[in-house]
Amino acid sequence: MLRNAVRPMILLAAAVVLGAGTTAARQAGPITLEEAAAAGANYDKAEFRLWIPGDAARVRAVVVLVPGSNGDGRAMADDAFWQGFAARNRLAIVACRFTDKPHDQGFIEEYVNVSKGSGQALVNALGAFAMQSKHPEIATAPIMLWGMSAGGQFNYEFAAWKPERVIAFVVNKGGIYYSALVSSAARQVPALLFVGDKDLEFRTNTITGLFAVNRRAGALWALVTEPDTAHAVGRSRDVGAMFFEDVIALRLGSGALTPVPDKTGFIGDLKAVTYQPVATAAAPTVPTAWLPTEKIAKAWQAVLTGRPFETMAGAQAAAPVMVPPPWAYTVNPPVTPGAPRPDVDPNPKQVPGSTMSLTVAQTRDAYNPPDWHPSAHPQMPEPVAHGRRPAMRACGFCHLVNGQGRPENASLAGLPAAYIVQQMADFKSGDRRSAEPRMGPPNAMIQDAKAATDEEIRSAAAYFSSFPYRKWVRVVEAKDAPKSRVSGSMHVPANDGTEPLGQRIIEMPEDLVRTELRDASSGFVAYVPAGSIAKGELLVKTGGAGRTVACGTCHGSDLKGLGPVPPLAGRSPSYTVRQMYDLQQGVRKGPWSSLMKGALEKLTVDDMIAIAAYTSSREP
Repeated sequence: MLRNAVRPMILLAAAVVLGAGTTAARQAGPITLEEAAAAGANYDKAEFRLWIPGDAARVRAVVVLVPGSNGDGRAMADDAFWQGFAARNRLAIVACRFTDKPHDQGFIEEYVNVSKGSGQALVNALGAFAMQSKHPEIATAPIMLWGMSAGGQFNYEFAAWKPERVIAFVVNKGGIYYSALVSSAARQVPALLFVGDKDLEFRTNTITGLFAVNRRAGALWALVTEPDTAHAVGRSRDVGAMFFEDVIALRLGSGALTPVPDKTGFIGDLKAVTYQPVATAAAPTVPTAWLPTEKIAKAWQAVLTGRPFETMAGAQAAAPVMVPPPWAYTVNPPVTPGAPRPDVDPNPKQVPGSTMSLTVAQTRDAYNPPDWHPSAHPQMPEPVAHGRRPAMRACGFCHLVNGQGRPENASLAGLPAAYIVQQMADFKSGDRRSAEPRMGPPNAMIQDAKAATDEEIRSAAAYFSSFPYRKWVRVVEAKDAPKSRVSGSMHVPANDGTEPLGQRIIEMPEDLVRTELRDASSGFVAYVPAGSIAKGELLVKTGGAGRTVACGTCHGSDLKGLGPVPPLAGRSPSYTVRQMYDLQQGVRKGPWSSLMKGALEKLTVDDMIAIAAYTSSREP
């Protein structure tokens, strides 16, 4: 029988159809939230992203990550390094974006002067996150601050402004500061101040001077000079995380934030690059550093002398923290309570190639989706054209009347009818769920599947399988992509320039106006990392030397499907990643899921990105 003949990769196609979701308890998976503040006295934008480990019933503290000058550091909340650190220590992550208002001296970041408003924006964001996440402790939780360049400047000034809130902080090669000798309370907040010996002299001189005057007054700080390093992160992230971990043990042992105990730590000789316990150290005659533990003293010594040291990477590799990639699981930002609803343009609209005129309100009717091009597809059955009010939305509303679909759901056109019927059964039974329970479309799909009758499902499946899927997604390899925001459960242009793409896929409308009018002839563009298509081709065609299974075995050498096995070619890459991830994590349990899980178990999210980039780039 066919079931016995299939290979593990058969369920990769199962990943490329329909949406999935479920309700979950707060601890069922990691929490990711977004927050933004209105422009303030000393900043233009203040935007924040929260991440909380899935198993954290209560977080102990918050690690705040701040990027360089006017940068968008929110993606640092998605970084596996920081997520591993946060999960291991039961912390939340808040990653930030601050930008200045235009002013004459652009090299001076005014938002760094936290007491003028930007610091309160961060405090307010913590309070908002506490309510949204149902983790009230975040509102008053102690924080650690790590940042690069202007991010380090922000950290220094925040510790000077609210030392009672800060466990520890890291300064990293920034150049402009508003405070010199800070208060006694701020000097008792442990800190690492990094400089690069190849950085601009004014930066190294400024940080060295700040360190010298405050260390002379007893600051629990260390100066860390990185050899052969200019204005770069260098080793500050690795050492900073180790430093935070050890200071947490010193200051949060009882649960509440306490001062560092007297006679604790080690004294580092900045000239000899040696160290000794505080308890036995003689009165210094040379500049010294304060270091909380011998582990950190050894790391400090190794950095100054250019030698390797043991990092936390081994522990992270042994226990990786898997998190649904937020760029793929597009969760709409929360609606501000009491905010007025935007006005809807009442004027009739048109799209290219159509003689129809419809208002925006008409295009948003989930029980009568717009059919701008009725001659381009067969006559729709009732479940596709109208659904069944109020229990079941029209299939053509979300998946479009021609089944081409959108990144937040699935392309149904050209899929085997039997396959669609099986997926609906899996939604009904609970075998198809999503790794991100806050994503709206999968939850809507479950609701509609449970409401649909067998005959409604059969007629819709027969309709969508009766015509081919056409090329719908333009795949572009890039290092940078247009800045985007999530609206309507998909990425849309933010009209604010570009940003580094990193290891993400950003899929957005080719023409936002037409997409919002649900024009089923206007497709999408997907920005994928440079080189990902070639990497994906190797994995798809060969299995990557045992990393997975060659996809063509079941999906056909051209990835256009075989019999009841669905096609992969040309389908939405962000959707493909979501479904691979769901199968790997075991939240999809339909037929053959155990085989597919085995084929995916060795893949990283980066591998999934490459596979999806390649399959989407193929002609359907």
